[in-house]
Amino acid sequence: MRFFARFFKLLTRIGAESQHRIHAEKETIKVKEELEVRVEERTRELNKALFEVGDMAVQLNASLQQIEYLAVTDTLTDTYNRRKLDEIIAEEHDSGKNKKPPFSLIMFDIDYFKRVNDKFGHSVGDEVLKQLCRLIRGLIRQGDLLIRWGGEEFILLLPATEMKEAEPFAERVRLEVEQETFPKVGQITISLGVAQLREGDSIDDLIKRVDNSLYKAKRQGRNRVIACTEL
Repeated sequence: MRFFARFFKLLTRIGAESQHRIHAEKETIKVKEELEVRVEERTRELNKALFEVGDMAVQLNASLQQIEYLAVTDTLTDTYNRRKLDEIIAEEHDSGKNKKPPFSLIMFDIDYFKRVNDKFGHSVGDEVLKQLCRLIRGLIRQGDLLIRWGGEEFILLLPATEMKEAEPFAERVRLEVEQETFPKVGQITISLGVAQLREGDSIDDLIKRVDNSLYKAKRQGRNRVIACTEL
């Protein structure tokens, strides 16, 4: 009887331990499943946060690019402004020091533009400026820059271009503008000065020479190209 009693106790203890083990395994499985759910939720939250951060980074980058664009762009004509010219011309000037091909500038403005504003109003004058810039952008090469210098005055920067190429191109621009029809206004003309960067030039020297050439074109009757021949 003692044997059976001990055997029964042993079976009872084994059964209890088995039940405890089964319960522990169930609890372990439950905890594991809950942990997996939490990990999955955290992963989704993390992925969402990463996506939002990435989206914010894209938006920030786009905003920065827009700010940079606005900083160097004339909003009316969608051309570069004087700040951009300062940056590019300094780069080209340094390239000249490194024995790279020289560059040329064409400075031009609209003849008697004040009459256009006085007769038709500034809104029509603005449309003339925008159409003029669209026309000239269709003529220049990739890499050439159209810059609004101020008012109705513009500069074309022609990299790796000598005077012998820049002067006939300026004449082509003059002819194309002369033949263009502008709504309400009709025909307009432009005067152009041309100058090439020369050895020993400062940027101010070059701007002064091209400006003087434009002044000569206007003084000699307008609607013409004058190339700088100063030594």
